[in-house]
Amino acid sequence: MKGRHLVIFLIILGTGYGSIKGLQELLVEPELWNESDSEILVKKCLKDADKTAINYPVVTKEYCICSTKKIQEKFSKQKYLRISSESTENQFQEIMPAIEECYIELKDKINGQK
Repeated sequence: MKGRHLVIFLIILGTGYGSIKGLQELLVEPELWNESDSEILVKKCLKDADKTAINYPVVTKEYCICSTKKIQEKFSKQKYLRISSESTENQFQEIMPAIEECYIELKDKINGQK
């Protein structure tokens, strides 16, 4: 059951990052990521994590920070915004390889706390 929640969380994470309200805030400086962008992405990730964030707050925050860093390393802000406007399936296909290491670490830490 918890594995199912993680998959749902990842799907929400991909679409959550792409929410219009959050994306509008990211458009402050179109090409370069800044600290404010990082904070927005981490907060959105934590909000979208829902039960995972409640049950595993420290691990989830570490995951959100890790995935935000990986996204910002792999994608320009413009490319990320373009990806975020695509279908959930396309977002997952493009973003998951960038954050896979973070996801595996999250999964391992959660399994270790059971």
